[in-house]
Amino acid sequence: KGGRHHTLILDEFDAVREMAHAQISLRRLRELLSKPHEYGLSAVLVSRRRIASLERQISDLSTLDGVCPSLLIRPLSHQGICDMVSRGWPLESESTALAEQVLQHTGGHPFLSEALLFELFEGSSVEDAVSQSAGVFRSYFIHLTNILSEDGLLETALRLANDQTVPASEEFAALIEYGVVKRPGMQSSDHELWAPSFKSYLKLLPRNEQPWPTDV
Repeated sequence: KGGRHHTLILDEFDAVREMAHAQISLRRLRELLSKPHEYGLSAVLVSRRRIASLERQISDLSTLDGVCPSLLIRPLSHQGICDMVSRGWPLESESTALAEQVLQHTGGHPFLSEALLFELFEGSSVEDAVSQSAGVFRSYFIHLTNILSEDGLLETALRLANDQTVPASEEFAALIEYGVVKRPGMQSSDHELWAPSFKSYLKLLPRNEQPWPTDV
């Protein structure tokens, strides 16, 4: 009222799965968000999982998917990584070479790139920085693997990691949408996972291994 509009930011929205009576709370939220001209409210829902995926895990939920447009955060571009590196290494020749090494190890993932650059900024060599940030990488890969499993996308990712042919499918399109798969070329055989390090992790994962439980 009075011409005011409020924006609500809900971080770690995945935690809604653990809420008592989550379906009731989200129905109320949907009602508020679906009529911004009446209630003057909008929201930013920050989640590791797609809204559609969360809704499949909450029974009797009036859908939020479609009410809230999804903006997926994908790996940074080559230029984005160069810009990130240049903040700590302003010499162009030094930052350009370092950006290439960061891209090779992180595939442009902003959080993993930041973790690697932190170790490098502390004076570590690239090899030592990769070793020292290995725990961060593995923790992220475990979470990502479980999210892909929940979405029914893990088997397709495993086939790619093991260099097997993957036909066009809804699951394959979802991996591209997520940024887990990139397309450096125009042929279907040119598809590959977003980072060599994630491919190596998946290649070591037994095909019949059950996903590890994750937090929100």
